[in-house]
Amino acid sequence: MKGILYDLEYLNDSNSILHPHLLELKEIIRNWFDDTPAEEKLITWFLSFEELFDKYVHQILLIHPMYLPAKDVFLISKNMILKNDSTVNFKRKGILLPRFLRFAGRSYVKLQHRFNQFTVSCPLTHQSAPIVKERFEFLVRMKEYNRQYLPNFMTITTSITAKLI
Repeated sequence: MKGILYDLEYLNDSNSILHPHLLELKEIIRNWFDDTPAEEKLITWFLSFEELFDKYVHQILLIHPMYLPAKDVFLISKNMILKNDSTVNFKRKGILLPRFLRFAGRSYVKLQHRFNQFTVSCPLTHQSAPIVKERFEFLVRMKEYNRQYLPNFMTITTSITAKLI
């Protein structure tokens, strides 16, 4: 909650559809020991927040497409693809393992990833401010240089950026 409020403040979006909902949670947390909410109230809050957050992300990405270098499909990992599309969408293709196997913990998650492919679609743009393009070009050059001359060294970057360049 605090992180999302901080991000919205950073993005100068203090009137988002998420604000009233997040402020409600902040109030619930503030009064937790005086008035502990019923489990149903929290479940209702999270389900409605999930719906609002989904709506918010769709709105923002349609207004402000994400900038990525000039490709329309990005392989994020062996089973995850990010692709350019006019809508925000998520697709899973594969086999869902039975829930009773969840006792296996991390192994269950790894198996689910092995048997499934995920595609995330959202509006992307290849047009950006020169400084953003220059940054991506710099990161590509840096990665190439490091592979050639410093193969065991990579400077700190975000995990998604490391996959995209």
